[in-house]
Amino acid sequence: MIIVETHPSTDMKLSAQVATSTVLLQIQPRQVRMDSKIRATFKDPAPAYMATFKQDNGKFELRESENLIDVHVGIDIRLFAVDKEHSDREVQQDNWSVWIELLFVLTYGLPPGQIPDEIKNAGFAAFSKLNARLACWPYIRHQANHLASELGIPFVMPTLVLQASREAKPDSPSNP
Repeated sequence: MIIVETHPSTDMKLSAQVATSTVLLQIQPRQVRMDSKIRATFKDPAPAYMATFKQDNGKFELRESENLIDVHVGIDIRLFAVDKEHSDREVQQDNWSVWIELLFVLTYGLPPGQIPDEIKNAGFAAFSKLNARLACWPYIRHQANHLASELGIPFVMPTLVLQASREAKPDSPSNP
């Protein structure tokens, strides 16, 4: 499971405000890259793999004159071959077996007219971190699973979960 932490009242409210006024027009893979250090062997059994993930925070480009916003959703996945008996050991980040980098660009249509400053300053950032990532996640999972499968690696991309950040403070005094 991959967790995206969010401030429940602020991020979600702003993201929902943008989501209700936009239309998803296109999802386009911008970069799909895979490097492998795996060498063919007749050794049996195959090693187990441990994965690490690093996500970007959802960069966006506003194209106001066209009433469009492009949201970039990327992830860096590194798979490490581990001895099944010692899979609890910490891995060295530069000792990866397979490295997968994925970047998708989602294009959303915006309503015509002036965009409020609050939406420009914080709304699009929250939207790109939450909604766009959720919309793109099935495509990211498919691509990562496909690349690993082509190498014969038993890897399944985990699900994405939104979780309230631990530092979140309630906005209203009625919520303890």
